[in-house]
Amino acid sequence: MKKKLIIGGSIAIIIIGGYFAWQGIFNKKPSYTFVEAARGDVEEKVSVTGTVISDKQIDLEFENSGKIKKIEALVGGVGIMNIMLVSVSERTREIGLRKAVGADSKSILYQFLTESLVITVLGGTIGIVLGVANSLAVGLIARTQGLNWPLTISWLAVLAAFFVAMAIGLAFGIYPARKAARLNPIEALRRE
Repeated sequence: MKKKLIIGGSIAIIIIGGYFAWQGIFNKKPSYTFVEAARGDVEEKVSVTGTVISDKQIDLEFENSGKIKKIEALVGGVGIMNIMLVSVSERTREIGLRKAVGADSKSILYQFLTESLVITVLGGTIGIVLGVANSLAVGLIARTQGLNWPLTISWLAVLAAFFVAMAIGLAFGIYPARKAARLNPIEALRRE
């Protein structure tokens, strides 16, 4: 929808976003939180297309995306736990045999925690690679459309995501690993 906007007076300013929203979107130190549309005694007609989004709406979108990230982490962790529980139940006889031969509970606990960690590290690495590739693709598409969006990849955020994936793998791998470590070797060997 096009509207004619008459800009007049000494200073006309269009507010784009709040300080924290602007900084969060473009991931760099903000020098201005607004765009100066006109200065001085100017009176001209400018055609405006688009929508002005309020600060509260932008802040709400960031808040909601944070909630979605927490839910995604929880779902991923539960998925890892389910995979590891299935692994423990399918390998019950193997665990019993290892314990009967002399493996202690600690080594079995570490084995399943390591497996959980490897699964999450691989998943986290794949997710990071896909995320970086997606960012590069969006930047490339934006440039073909004539937009000059700054493409910044925060390697600190990438590293943090990697360590969060590892922490989720360890946290949700504890229960299946403890379950495997507590198996009685005689009962484990009886199962089929």
